This record gives sequence, C-alpha cells and structure tokens, in this order.
Amino acid sequence: MDEIKCLLILFLLVVPTNAEDPVVETESGKIRGRTISILGQDIDVFLGIPFAKPPVGKLRFRRPEPLEPWNGIREATALPNSCMQSLDSFKDFEGVNMWNANTKISEDCLYLNLWIPSNARKSKLKVPTMVWIYGGSLTSGTSTLALYNGSWLAASKDVIVASLNYRLGPFGFLYLDDNLAPGNMGLLDQYMALKWLNANIDQFGGDSSKITLFGESAGSVSVSYQIISPLSQDLFRNAIMMSGTLIADWAMSTKEKNIKRAKLMSAVLKCPTGNRREMLNCLLKANATDITNAQWGVLVRYFDLTFGPIIDGYFMPNENYDSVQKYVNNATRKDILLGFVKNEGTYFLTYGFPTNFKPSGEIVLDKSGYERIAEIIVKPDELNSLQLDSISYLYGLSSITNDTELYTHILESIVGDREFKCPTIEFAVPMSKYADVYMYTLEHRSSVNPWPEWMGVMHGYDIEFVFARALSGIKNYTRDEQILTDRITGFWANFSKSGNPNNGDCGNCSSTVWPLFTEKHPKYIVLDTKEQLEIKEGYHNNICGFWKKLYLELGECSANISSGASNSFALYQVTYNVLPLITVLGTGMVLRHA
Repeated sequence: MDEIKCLLILFLLVVPTNAEDPVVETESGKIRGRTISILGQDIDVFLGIPFAKPPVGKLRFRRPEPLEPWNGIREATALPNSCMQSLDSFKDFEGVNMWNANTKISEDCLYLNLWIPSNARKSKLKVPTMVWIYGGSLTSGTSTLALYNGSWLAASKDVIVASLNYRLGPFGFLYLDDNLAPGNMGLLDQYMALKWLNANIDQFGGDSSKITLFGESAGSVSVSYQIISPLSQDLFRNAIMMSGTLIADWAMSTKEKNIKRAKLMSAVLKCPTGNRREMLNCLLKANATDITNAQWGVLVRYFDLTFGPIIDGYFMPNENYDSVQKYVNNATRKDILLGFVKNEGTYFLTYGFPTNFKPSGEIVLDKSGYERIAEIIVKPDELNSLQLDSISYLYGLSSITNDTELYTHILESIVGDREFKCPTIEFAVPMSKYADVYMYTLEHRSSVNPWPEWMGVMHGYDIEFVFARALSGIKNYTRDEQILTDRITGFWANFSKSGNPNNGDCGNCSSTVWPLFTEKHPKYIVLDTKEQLEIKEGYHNNICGFWKKLYLELGECSANISSGASNSFALYQVTYNVLPLITVLGTGMVLRHA
C-alpha cells in the first residue's frame, strides 16, 4: 500500500499540463518532449535523446561515432534503455533495488535526458546546465533511476538538469590495442554527450558557456577524467565531484592489466586468447549478457573494477605522465566543488563481508575478524603487525579490546579514507593552485535511509539531497531535511551559475561564508541540519599523510613482529617512533560513532 501511495503522490505532483508539447530543433533533428508541473512551475522534459550511433554490431568495443541526423520529429517522452550490466541481487529490499536498472538493458543505450524550466526555453534565458554522470563502479548504473529525476532540482533552482548514459564494464573499458578495442569507450561516450549538449543546449534555453558536470562515486571519478582530458576542456566550465576521483587506486587501470583481464574473460567465454584479432572477433559474436556475466571472473581483490580507464594516448594523451599532478596545469583550470560523506566505507563492508556485517544490522566481529578483514581491504599490500598497530592507534584503538563498535569504525575508516576521502583531498590540492576549490563533508544521515543505523551517513546517500527528493513529497523527510535540501541544492546551483557557492539565492545557506580550500589552508564545511555551517581545516591531512607515506614506510619494516608479549614492543615503536611523524591529532584520535 505504501508503494501505491507513493506512486499516487508522484502522479499528483508530476502533472502533465495542457500546454502544447514542446518541440525543439537540434543539430540532429527535431525532438518532441512533454511539459509537466513541478512545485507550481512548468518543466519541459525530454527523455531518451540519442547523442551517438548505437554501439552495436561492429561498433561494439569501439569509440562512439557521431549520430546521423533524422528527418521528421523524434519523440523524446520515454526513458531510454540502460547500458549492459548485471542486476544487484544482494538482498531484495529498497536499499538494493533503488540502484538497479529500471529500463531495458541493451547495448543500444547512448541517450541523454533533459529537465528544463519552460520559461527558460520559451524566452531563451540562457540558464546554466548541470550534467549528471551516474556512479556504479563503472560496471552498473543508469541515468533512468528515479533517484536521478531532475524535475525537482530544475524547478526549485531554475537550472537545466541533464543526465547521460555511458557504456560500462568491458563494453566501456575493454582494451586490446589502439585499433581493435582502444579502451576508455565509456569516458568517450560521456565526451560525445557533452559535445551534443554544448552544440544544442542554447536551443533549450541554456548557455553552452555555463555547463557544470556533477557526479557521484564512479560518476565523480568520470568527472575528474573529463577535467583532466584535453578533449573535454572547452565543453564545460566547472565541476562538482561527490565521493570519488581518478587518484583512487581502483579508479585507473593499465593497458597491460586490461589485456590480461580480457584474456581471462575470453577464456570463460571459450574465445581464443593467443591472438588478439581472433579474440576480438569471438567477443564481437558473443552474447552481450554472457559477456556481462563473464567479466566478474577477472576480479582479484576486495576493492576492484573489472575493466578500468587507462592512459590511452588519446583521451588521456601522455603516457609519460605518472601522476595526476602532471596533468593539472593552467590549461585544465576548472573551478571545482568536491567532497564526501561521513561514513564512506560502511556500504562496502556490508557487501564485502556480509557474514560479519549482516544486512539485518547485526555485526559479528572480534579481534581476529577485525585483523583478517583489515588484511583483505588493504591488498595488494601485505599488512604487517606494525602497520596494523599503527592503523589501530591512528583511528583510536590504543589497547586491544573486544569493542565491536570500535573495530567497525576502524575498518570503515580504512575503506573510506583510502578509497574516497584521501583521493579527494589529493586531487583538490594541485587543482587549488590553478582554480577555486570548495570542499565539504556531509554528516547528516537521511531519516528515510533503509539501511541499518550503524551504517551512518552512507556512500551514495547524498544524492537524494542534491536531487531535491525531500521536496517531492514522496517520502516523509523531516522539516530539517527539507531545509538541508534547500541549502545543498542552493550551494550546488549557485556554484553552477557563478563558480562560487556563496553567490546567488539560497535562503537556507547560512550566513557563514564557505571558504576556499587551498594547500596552505585546506578548509572545508560540514553539511548537516545545524543552523550555522561549521568550518574545519586540515584534519584529514594527518590521516592522508599517514596512508600516502608513513604506512608505506612501515611496510618496509619487519613483518615478523609476533603477537602476544612482543606486541607491547610494537606499540612502543608506534608510540615513540611512528606517532611523532604524524601530526598529533590530540583528542581527535578517538573517533567513535555516536
């Protein structure tokens, strides 16, 4: 009954108007959308606009090709196909199902969607455009999720919202060589969509000089690639990155690794692996669903992608660059707003270790389980006892106990800091030398979050605030959450309009000015339901400095420090030799969940 009630509310809120259906002429041809009423405002919706040739047949594993124009008027009123992917069957409940593709899964999937204030289109008001790139580990995701409905953001903040599809897994990132399967196809799909938007958005009332990318997780990683790639430089003005950058270990692969994984996948499909041309011919004939399923056999560690982006000499042009810092220069100047959520790691603990972190909310974790999981999540590194003791001390465990809550906190922090928070900060530092950078941490758990309470402010659960779901009336968000939604969407929209989240209309944005993040003063704000913004500075520099340098140096120490009596020696070493090298955190060391 609740689901029927929600659908009825959605129907009542998203009401087709009596206005004539909007028709817009693009460089590709004419398209017809529909007009709906949202929050008392007319919004023009165009769904399933093609931006490249369907990547089927011989175009599978190829870079996207320009779309051929059509004659007549093309209908753009239905959600498009989702790109090839597997559905998540971890557990049959809302917290899983809400992320599963909700339209037909097909290779023919290169489409985009638009939500436009009708008055902007009619009067050619040249409003900013926010282009959403979805996450999903580059193996799943789709622009068609209900969570990504751009209606409420467009209506409440007077911006155009766009979303796009891109190929995933081997279809988006297989590499064999520069001609057969060149890699980075998914990133180039995004690039092709941006080219289409840049060429046509003015016809919808937008401004091609005011395009902002925003994305979350692998979508945020994608945004960081678009920032760095010379191909995309003239296609957007600034970027918003939520929980992910290409600096993360999992976010970039190599040609050699992708070739090795292509052979493993091909073997599962009974394709030849000795000759790449023969391997490609076999893969071109293989069933798309079989390819999707076969990719999972290539994973080798806890936090891993099946096939990832590479430095290909085309989208990422310079194979001599061994770090992102070498790509960042004045030519890649993009103002950025970026950040993360408080508990980035909990989602991945539940999926990675469901016998310890049960979906029901029960946690089964003792010292041995903690140490076993810690060893797994840092691979391919081999964790020695000195490193483990240092990690435990760093995150608040100064003496071994059976405190399950604290063990959980440490593991969640390891995952969250290594895979999301520190890569975000490491990306922000070089960017801040050439552009304005604003950083945040979201520390409010949504009252409608379906996952267990211990998981806190989870990875991915900032999106509902950014897309103004609390304004939709579909769920029972609190009044404070509606205010927080207005604050976040206000900041995001202001940044899209001016490059500064402090500039513009934002009734609930607090009187506190959001400061710039710089290398010297790495300031960031806390987004929560408090009336005034809290500003912090530099806390994660200490933790990220540990992971980037000291942790690696400790790995060179003897891995033979035994447990038991000699453990006190390890702690002595940590306390008197290691901790002085870390900027002392004081009382901030003990970080228990509330």
